[in-house]
Amino acid sequence: MIRAGSPLSARFKKAAFFSGTRFFASATEPIFFLQQNKGVHMSSPCYNRITFIGKAAEHLEPFFIALTSEENLMVFDEIVPMPSCLKDVFWGGLTFDDGKPQMFKFTRDPEERVRPLTDDEVREVEKTGCNSEYEWQQTNWGCNGIICDVMSYSRGEFAEIAFNTDYTPVKALIAELRKRYPDTQITAFYDQPYCKEAAYY
Repeated sequence: MIRAGSPLSARFKKAAFFSGTRFFASATEPIFFLQQNKGVHMSSPCYNRITFIGKAAEHLEPFFIALTSEENLMVFDEIVPMPSCLKDVFWGGLTFDDGKPQMFKFTRDPEERVRPLTDDEVREVEKTGCNSEYEWQQTNWGCNGIICDVMSYSRGEFAEIAFNTDYTPVKALIAELRKRYPDTQITAFYDQPYCKEAAYY
């Protein structure tokens, strides 16, 4: 992994031109991206480092670029899209008399910040197999999708990316990528200091 401030990182800066929070190298140089996302607060950051060796590394380069954008902090949706019916939906743990969960939705109305789902909305949400936006994200991404402190290195069929997620690693997302790119070696590592856990998977 090439870290900001290292001698190799400095060489990339000299070989590239700086634009916003990204470094673009020349056609013969590796590409190094850095984004700190200083405005993102995480209660318990979980460090993730993913390595790709194979053709998928080239295919995922636009994804790496998107990760470094301050305007797009939930780009996992570009890989495994979340059903729109789950947007802003949450379940507080309450159930109706028939045992079905009472689901609510955040609104943009300051006078009515949350509202119950309509019957049609409930039916759409039930099709997803999840009761909330958070549950779907944990099931399909492994985290809530918000990331920060992104660093990535890409050259040909080799790429490595590191970033922090909140509390949990992106195991579900990596499982999906391995299905899509069976001919690419994908190695993943995470370190969760709060839980005192660290492992390759």
